[in-house]
Amino acid sequence: MEYLPRVLDFATNKWEFRYHPLCKGLKLNHLLFADDLLLFCKGDTTSIMLLLRAFSTFSASFGLKINVAISEVIFAGVSTTVKQDILQIVARVRGIGARKLSYGGRLTLINSVLNTLHNYWSAIFLIPKMVIHRIVAICRNYLWDGGTEYQRAPLVAWDKVCCSKKTGGLGIKNAEMWNIATVGKLVNWIYIKVDRLWVQWIDHIYMKGSDWVSYVPPADSNWNWRNICKVRDKMVAGYMNSSWLPDAKGYSIGSSYCWLQGMNPYVSWYSEVWDSWCVPKHFFIGWLIKHEALNTKEKLHKLHLTDNDCCILCAAEPETHMHLFKSCSYSKQILTMIEDWMQIKLEHGIQHGTELQRHACRMAQMACWYYIWLERNKCRTELKLMKPACIVKDIRRVLHTRINQFIRLPLLNVDKIWVQHLDILC
Repeated sequence: MEYLPRVLDFATNKWEFRYHPLCKGLKLNHLLFADDLLLFCKGDTTSIMLLLRAFSTFSASFGLKINVAISEVIFAGVSTTVKQDILQIVARVRGIGARKLSYGGRLTLINSVLNTLHNYWSAIFLIPKMVIHRIVAICRNYLWDGGTEYQRAPLVAWDKVCCSKKTGGLGIKNAEMWNIATVGKLVNWIYIKVDRLWVQWIDHIYMKGSDWVSYVPPADSNWNWRNICKVRDKMVAGYMNSSWLPDAKGYSIGSSYCWLQGMNPYVSWYSEVWDSWCVPKHFFIGWLIKHEALNTKEKLHKLHLTDNDCCILCAAEPETHMHLFKSCSYSKQILTMIEDWMQIKLEHGIQHGTELQRHACRMAQMACWYYIWLERNKCRTELKLMKPACIVKDIRRVLHTRINQFIRLPLLNVDKIWVQHLDILC
């Protein structure tokens, strides 16, 4: 493929060849994209002939031929007579019928290039708002219901879901902000004048030596170019003071995305909920509890969806998050039995235990909350309530499996004594 640019440049260095008006300043006659080739020239028969002869020389040397089925001749500002002459030349040189070739308008794209661009769509232009909203809707519906449709109100606002885990979210990418951050890389290329053909093209066609920060795009300029300028306006403060990273190493998509999100305060319960030893569905429920986002009876009663707000498990107090997972007599029995078995208070173990104890206590707390919520929902629908000892048995089985999966030997002496008492290790 190194030979192809050389033979094309050799052909276009002849005085008869005329560059496309927008490519003349850069002397651009072709672009290669994966296995696709785009050729550019003035819309005259001589220039077309020189390009095709160059490609024929390359084809004869290596046996690579044009795939007519996905090839297209694209014209702009060319008379119908010249179009027909050029199509006849292309057909004659390639040995195919002119009827198999077509010509498109100014906005036509080669099909194979279009099919490949889906891998790069978010990095090359701003996605229309309607498309972004549909993408977000699909992601949101899948999160809350596992499908593409979800009719109820989400338990947690999507902006909060898209925050990092350390700031109380799930770390899911905000599609709109991520799109801006990826396009921002193009803005940064222009700002630092990186040595790339695209930057040279932008400077030649649009910038013409203007200052990038104060540049104003013409009203009739390309839609994508105007959007790139809009991204520049959103992020100009970051470019001016290199605030993407604390050590000012320069622009990166990840750091600019965090910059766009802003400085959100860290939550105190991050390590408590997102322990790597926990079962994923357990810490997801834990995350919802920390946000008080579950549909407890207190919340449902305020929405006039239930007759009362009494706790389903004990019927003694209003079913708030604090009551259900802390002070409910049924829940306290489960937590107390687990603490007696582990010989450590869960809150104390999470804060002050050894590394093994901290992992185990976090797992135990998340598992207790998960099974309490599961039993609460079963009781609401089936009107049956299992004994706390049966719930504890399930929790102990989960902890036994997870600790054996993650524990690393050798153990500290204090941990040896602790796990021997618990009879955890297989």
